Amino acid sequence: DGKELEWRMNDIHCMTSFEPILSGNLQDMVVSGTATEDIDLSLPRGPMLYNKNWVMDLGFEAKKTLFSFQKYDFDYRYQKKAYFGVQPSGNMTMFVPIIQKQGDSLVDVKKSKPSDFFDYLIVCEVNDEYVGEKTCNMEQSLAFMIDESKVEAHYIESNGVSYQGKKICVKLNIPSSAKWTTRKKIEETLGVETSKKGLFDRFRKSRDDYGFSLQISVADKLLFWKDGPCSISHVLWE
Repeated sequence: DGKELEWRMNDIHCMTSFEPILSGNLQDMVVSGTATEDIDLSLPRGPMLYNKNWVMDLGFEAKKTLFSFQKYDFDYRYQKKAYFGVQPSGNMTMFVPIIQKQGDSLVDVKKSKPSDFFDYLIVCEVNDEYVGEKTCNMEQSLAFMIDESKVEAHYIESNGVSYQGKKICVKLNIPSSAKWTTRKKIEETLGVETSKKGLFDRFRKSRDDYGFSLQISVADKLLFWKDGPCSISHVLWE
């Protein structure tokens, strides 16, 4: 008919803990269950910290690199920091928001559910090496919940999502039973104080805006801190 078709990709949102962070700070998604975000990364984190929370830290390889650059007083900015946890660390709860551009049609949360707009989440661990005999398997060592439903994690078979032969990203399908909620409601349910700021100050206008909850925990009781705990460094969706 002579009309030109307009084609564009879906918006892909990536939240990361790797520095430098230009946009999309993973820490801004966290509602509860984490610690040491404000402590210098060069300071040690002992195993006792992991008995209560997921801990913001550097992996074994990243720490060696950091200390090497500090020795020569370089202004080293690239840091592969992530949230690390073991089974006693408990649940890390995150809020995945609806992020819309100006001009987009508003999501009618009364007539829809998250699976209508989100097909899946991608969750990645830090690309680092570990010295222990046992390492975290994201499919088997971790437990994921979206809203109140347990979801299975499946490794992604693709270029760019492995490190030294180890797959580092899993796909989580959004269950049809998941419901919209707000960060404020999650905080009230968990009984946590509204102390973390970021995403809702920079991108959103209210803690009453809608999204859904993502809960991550370590299910493997035999995975210990000395072996190399599980880690979360990226969450992506479109």
